[in-house]
Amino acid sequence: MSVIMHKFQLPDFRRIQPFQQGAYIIVLITIVSLACFIFGQKGLNIWIFILMPLILFCFYNPILALFQQKLLQYYIQSIITFIGLLMYAYISGNFISEISYSSNQELLVLTIVIIVFFVMLHIACIFIKGIINFLNEIDK
Repeated sequence: MSVIMHKFQLPDFRRIQPFQQGAYIIVLITIVSLACFIFGQKGLNIWIFILMPLILFCFYNPILALFQQKLLQYYIQSIITFIGLLMYAYISGNFISEISYSSNQELLVLTIVIIVFFVMLHIACIFIKGIINFLNEIDK
């Protein structure tokens, strides 16, 4: 009788599309929302905890764009996913928090900062991708 050893292998994270990334972030936002509800977090802390998974998306989504072949399709999907995540975070936060999103100036500024960070990191990654492509053309 032979024993077959299965090697544990992580998925190729470079191939995860924005909609799949968004699904993971929705799960994280849901877990954070439930944890805040269960542990009785109050005030602005709930909103900060709910927005943290969006910051994670803002970091790794542009970096994964460096490994994509079809950049335009990836960016369109990323923007649609990001808007959907913002809407989901807004709905989750308003459901759990007693602080209204629209009445809190700090939350509005924090959301604008997250959006600007998302756009700026995507622009930086476009430049990096261009430099990588330029250097690959020089090597040929």
